[in-house]
Amino acid sequence: MNKNFVNEDSVMALHRALEKEIEAELGKNKKRPGLQLGVLIIGGFIATKILLPIMCGFVSRALYDKYKGLQTTREAEQAKRELLQSQISSDLPVPREEVVRDMASKLAEDGVGSDRAQELVEQTIDRVASGDAGKK
Repeated sequence: MNKNFVNEDSVMALHRALEKEIEAELGKNKKRPGLQLGVLIIGGFIATKILLPIMCGFVSRALYDKYKGLQTTREAEQAKRELLQSQISSDLPVPREEVVRDMASKLAEDGVGSDRAQELVEQTIDRVASGDAGKK
């Protein structure tokens, strides 16, 4: 794996892909068309809230614990800046099952179905681990 694959471009590409998938999932659960704007507004935040802790799991356990509870856009943006300054390893020191459980739970809280939430988290972990952070 290329240790330098995590850069601003690859993180942004992965974020956009995850954001679109989350927006699609949330859009399925909305019964009123007027709520679609809300889906678009929160989709990016939810993607950031899920993606950063997963990536932090590859950096260190301490960072994972620090960022798994992101609550605001400001916290998420600060975390992204900090993360982009870190070196990423292909090893996941936080147990994969824990990352999947925690992040799928977060997605489910935000309205993504449980099975789809787990699938999105698994795919994101695999893409970060393989060095395909910027690919769909």
